[in-house]
Amino acid sequence: MTETPLWPAVVPEDPAVDRDELEAEIAGMIDGALAIGTAIGLGPRISEPADQYPVVRFKVPGVARAQGSKNAFVNKRTGRAQMVETNKRLPQWRTDIAQAADAAMIGHPLLEGPLLLDVVFVFVRPASHFTSTGKLVKGATDAPTQHNIGDLSKLVRAIEDAMQGIVYKDDSQITTMGRPRKRWGLAAATYITVSPDPLDP
Repeated sequence: MTETPLWPAVVPEDPAVDRDELEAEIAGMIDGALAIGTAIGLGPRISEPADQYPVVRFKVPGVARAQGSKNAFVNKRTGRAQMVETNKRLPQWRTDIAQAADAAMIGHPLLEGPLLLDVVFVFVRPASHFTSTGKLVKGATDAPTQHNIGDLSKLVRAIEDAMQGIVYKDDSQITTMGRPRKRWGLAAATYITVSPDPLDP
C-alpha cells in the first residue's frame, strides 16, 4: 500500500507567494496542533501517518470540488421533485478524500469530542494569468477567486462530509474552523488537519 505523504508534503511555489512566509505559516499550524495534543496529555508521535492521532493531518492530491450547489428536477417515475449536486466530479473527489483520510487513520479509532478543522486548498494558476515570458499579468489575483473554483464554505463542506465515519463519527463534532483558505500553487492539492478543539478558556 502506498504511504500517504505527511502533511504538508511540499510547500507549493508561486511567484506571488513568499515561500519562506508560507513555510513558516504551515510550520506554525503544525506546531500549534501538536501543542494542543501535548497540553491535554495526548502528545502524539509523528513517525508515520497512523501516529498522527489525535492530530490527524494528510494531503489529498487533485483539484478540490465544492459541495452544496444543487439542481432540481422532477422524477418521472415518482412525479416528485428531487435535488442533485451540480458538480458531477464531487463523488470522485469525496472518494479521494475518504481514501486519504482512511490511510491516515489506520490503527486508530474515530476521533471523539469537539474538533478543530483546518484546510488549505491549493489550485494551479490558469495560463491566462501569465504573459508569454512567464510573468504575472496585471490584475492577476493573489488567491483564487474564480467562480468555477467554488465558494470556500462549499469546498469545506465536501471535506467535512467525506471524513464522516472515517476520522470522526459526525461532522457536528467540528466546533471550530481553523483558517480555511484558497491559495495558488504549482500542483493542485488539499491539506487537511483535524485536531482536538482546545476550546476557549
